[in-house]
Parts: sequence; C-alpha cells; structure tokens
Amino acid sequence: MSEKPVILLVDDEIHVVNALKRTFNRMDCEVLSATDPEDAISLINHSRFDIVISDYCMPGINGIDVLRHSREVLPHAARALMTGYSDINIAISAINEGSIFYFITKPWTTDELTSMMERAMEYKQKENRQADMSQASYDCSGCLSERIDRLRIEYDNTKVPVEDGEVLMLPHCVQQ
Repeated sequence: MSEKPVILLVDDEIHVVNALKRTFNRMDCEVLSATDPEDAISLINHSRFDIVISDYCMPGINGIDVLRHSREVLPHAARALMTGYSDINIAISAINEGSIFYFITKPWTTDELTSMMERAMEYKQKENRQADMSQASYDCSGCLSERIDRLRIEYDNTKVPVEDGEVLMLPHCVQQ
C-alpha cells in the first residue's frame, strides 16, 4: 500500500488516545480520533478508514457496537478492540459481532502495536486484492456475455439455407 494508512482511534480516555496517536504517527500513519463513541460513528459514516481501533468500555455505546457499525459501513477496514478487561466473553463477542482481527489488552507495548499494524496492513492488502479480483471477475463475466452475444449473431449470419434432403459439406467438417 503506497499511501499512508488511515486509522480511527476510539477511546473515552484522552491520554490513551494521545499515547496511541504518538505511536501510530511514528509509524507514518494518518490518525483521527474520537473520545465519544457517537462522534466515532459519525466519522465512520463520513470518512474512509483502513483501520478502526476502539476501546471496549465507554459510556453509552461500547466498542463492540462501534466496531459492528464500522463493519457495516466500512466492510474492508481492519478492526481491533482494546480493553483492560480480561473477560473471554468480551473477546468472543468482539470476534463474532464486530469481526475484529486483533484484540489489544491494556496496557500494551509498542512492539504489540507495531505487530498489530503490520498484520492490519497485510489484512487490508488481502481485502483489497480480493475486492479487485471480484471486480475483475464481474468485469470478465460481462465481457464474456457480450462476446457470446456477438458470436451468436455472427453464427446466425453465416447459416446457409439448404433444401430438404440436401447435404451441406463445410471444409472443416469433411471426414478423411
């Protein structure tokens, strides 16, 4: 991917957002953030993101709901959930409902974020390749349909009318 990845960070704690911004800016990413889940949903509705990273526990709307919404609006974006909780049910819900590809525990390490970022970009590139192949397949099927229609017309135009009982021998049909 040649352009900078665009990341949306969602956490109600501004110091967490600022720490993540510093880390991802050093990784040459474009970073937008929201400290309110409603603002995050609005950003998701009006912007393009390669990666959406959301905290789980926030007032009003939890991170799984934010990620579920991002899956609906930005299906090719990579999604990650951050949490300070170690509840396996949260992780299961995040995977099943938000289609997350990565689960980040608080506190995190820079190495963990770097690894997550690399995996997210690989995921994003894979999604882009699959979307390109789907489009190419769709384009090809349209081209094939048009070609088949043209061949039918050409074939219809080459039919030679014959009388009943008359045999027409074409050169490529002659048996030796």
